[in-house]
Parts: sequence; structure tokens; C-alpha cells
Amino acid sequence: MQGDFCIFPQKSDCKLPRISACGHENFMELASGSKIVESRAVRIINQFNVNKEQVNEFVDGSFLSDEVKKLYSSCFADKLRRLL
Repeated sequence: MQGDFCIFPQKSDCKLPRISACGHENFMELASGSKIVESRAVRIINQFNVNKEQVNEFVDGSFLSDEVKKLYSSCFADKLRRLL
């Protein structure tokens, strides 16, 4: 289940890479296609890294179950690793 998500209901309709496959290159391509200059795209990525402790604090302080907190934190860390 983790990272195996497509925004389209039918797998055959999914023309985008799986969310689990997205990373730095995909983000930079999206930014370029959205007319975001490269330096700004890099700053956006860096903001996720700089604020990762705050994200973890928010998750820890949330009303989510312990199991969901662990899953969310794990997913966030994995996606951040691929994004950097």
C-alpha cells in the first residue's frame, strides 16, 4: 500500500509515474513546466528538508493513531529522501 497510489481510478488511465517513483527529477520537470525557475524549485525542495523536524512534531502531536503516525512519518521521510 505504501507509495503505491495513482490519482486515476483505473490503472490503465494512469499516464503519470506512480507516486512511489517520483523524485527530484520529476519535481524539477514539473517546476520547469510550470515556469518556476530552477533556483526557486531548489528552495522549495530545501524548505521540506529544513522543516522536517517541524513536520515530525506536528505528526507526533496529532490525533492520529500511533500506527498511522509511524506510517505517515515513514512515508514523509521516504519521499523527502527521493526528493533530495
